[in-house]
Amino acid sequence: IVCEKFITCNGIQVYQRILEIFATDTITITKIVGLFSNIAEVEHLRIYLRTPLIIEQIEYFLLNSAIDIAYFSAGILSHLLLDEHDNRDDSVDNDHYKLISDEMRRIITLWRNPDTSMVTYRSFKPFLPLLKCQISAVQLWAVWAIYHVCSTDGARYRTIIPEEKVIETMFALLESHSNKDDLFFVQLINDTLHVLYQNCI
Repeated sequence: IVCEKFITCNGIQVYQRILEIFATDTITITKIVGLFSNIAEVEHLRIYLRTPLIIEQIEYFLLNSAIDIAYFSAGILSHLLLDEHDNRDDSVDNDHYKLISDEMRRIITLWRNPDTSMVTYRSFKPFLPLLKCQISAVQLWAVWAIYHVCSTDGARYRTIIPEEKVIETMFALLESHSNKDDLFFVQLINDTLHVLYQNCI
């Protein structure tokens, strides 16, 4: 509801202008990209983010920002890539999305997990479609996100982990990648499962 009101009040256009004015203010950028990330989690609102200008801005933040801004940017792009994979989005060139996917994967593999949580989630339900998406960079971001918040603030997620069957989903993902050569991803899934059992159960 909050995201819908934000959009109907032309909030996206206002925030785009703010991004242009405060292009070097990392605190402001983090807050705005974080809000866009919330919008991206709502399927019927993602259409408002599927514009060439917004995608260009988010892609820039992914490639040229500190980890917190890059993290939110990758999350936004993951949801947009999910739509593209499901053939619901014809507004962006598929080759461009393939390039974005490749860059996302490269950037994520370079991240070091911060000691403190960059974000909190009330539910992991928005992550479940990402974990089941066949685009590896999308899956990678979703697993990294769960690993990050559960390794830095595990107690917060003790209830929703079993309720939303996150561990079962992780095991299914691990099994689907057991015969593949993506050792980084397989190790990340195993590390995430370890964190889930250690801190969240």
